[in-house]
Amino acid sequence: MDIYEKYKLDKKEDVIVRKLPNVIEKSFYEIQKENIPDELYINENGTLKHVATKPYSFSILLLFLKKYRPHPELLPKNLKHESPKYRTSKTIYKAMQIMLIPMNSYEEFIAVLKKADKELMPMSLKDAWGEDTPEYYENLKICKYGIDYIFIKNRDEIRVKKTNVYGEELPVPNCRHYYIYNNKENSSYEIYAYNFEQRDVENFDTYFLYSVYYEEKYLYEYLLNEAIGAVQS
Repeated sequence: MDIYEKYKLDKKEDVIVRKLPNVIEKSFYEIQKENIPDELYINENGTLKHVATKPYSFSILLLFLKKYRPHPELLPKNLKHESPKYRTSKTIYKAMQIMLIPMNSYEEFIAVLKKADKELMPMSLKDAWGEDTPEYYENLKICKYGIDYIFIKNRDEIRVKKTNVYGEELPVPNCRHYYIYNNKENSSYEIYAYNFEQRDVENFDTYFLYSVYYEEKYLYEYLLNEAIGAVQS
C-alpha cells in the first residue's frame, strides 16, 4: 500500500510533469527536474500558484488537508507508520486531528506546536514505555515538537543563533537544526538543513538550502508535519 492508498487520497490529482500545461485540470502539478520533483504548483480556480521549491512530498500533505479539513469525521483510523513503529493508531489519529488546524501566522504555528506537546507527546511516550513512562522523560526538553526549529532574521545567523521557537538555548556546533529564513525580497521562506554527507569536511558550511515555501501557511504546514509525523509512510 502506497501513501496515497493509506490516506485514501486521489493520486491522479497530483501530477508530475516536465512543463506546466496550458489547460489546468488537476489539483497539483510538480515539475520534475532530473529524477525528483523540484517545483510544486497548486491549482487555484484554474490558475497555477507556485507553492514550493524542492517540496519533498508536500503535495501529499496538501491533498490530505484538502480532503480532511472540511470533513475531519472521515479521517482514517487504525493506521500504522513504518517509523517509529511503536506509535499506536490512537496517537496517529490524534496527530492527524492536530494537523488539520489552520495556521496563518507564526503565533498560530507556535500555539499548535504547544498543543501537540500537551496532547500528543504524553501519548507518544506511553506508546514507547507504556504506563511505566519515566517521569523525567516527560519533562525532557528534547521531548518537544519543533525543538530544532530556529527562525532567523538573516542568513548570517545560520550556525550562530542558538535560540529555538521555545526561546531555549540549543548547542549549535555538531547538532542538526532547521534554520528558517524569511526572504522578504522574494516573498519566500527558506529552510536550511544540516548536511550530514559533508559534516566531516573541514571548514565546510554544514547547512544547505533544503527547500523554499512561497506562502507562510504552507511553511507551517510542512514544519508541523515534519515535527509530529501525522502524514507519512
